[in-house]
Amino acid sequence: MSKKDMLISEEGQKAISLANTQEAKIAEFQADLAGRCACMWSKGKLLQECDYHKEQAQRIAELEVDIVELNQEIVSQNCTCQDGTLDSMAISTNAQAMRFLAEKGLLVIEKEFGRRVIGKWIAKVKK
Repeated sequence: MSKKDMLISEEGQKAISLANTQEAKIAEFQADLAGRCACMWSKGKLLQECDYHKEQAQRIAELEVDIVELNQEIVSQNCTCQDGTLDSMAISTNAQAMRFLAEKGLLVIEKEFGRRVIGKWIAKVKK
């Protein structure tokens, strides 16, 4: 066997070993998840949610609240003009935060020109 064939063979063995390791990790994760989950399903409909998924749903809801509050702070600090209107100042991050909050029903976009977003709050920002 040539040196090149040996190197290819070694790399192939490493790739196979890595794939087997990844498959084992996935199988372990799936078994762990199956062990935690006690949800009851019937004909594709959830009848009773297990404690694990209730905890995960609660955690996701808390993270969503944190994300909304973070975006409110970004927009409040970076986009508030003297007259109280909101202006992204053509900064992409500000524009995205304003669009996100508009989707959540917290502000109204009055004008939009690419990265430039102008709007106003619907409800007062929580402080």
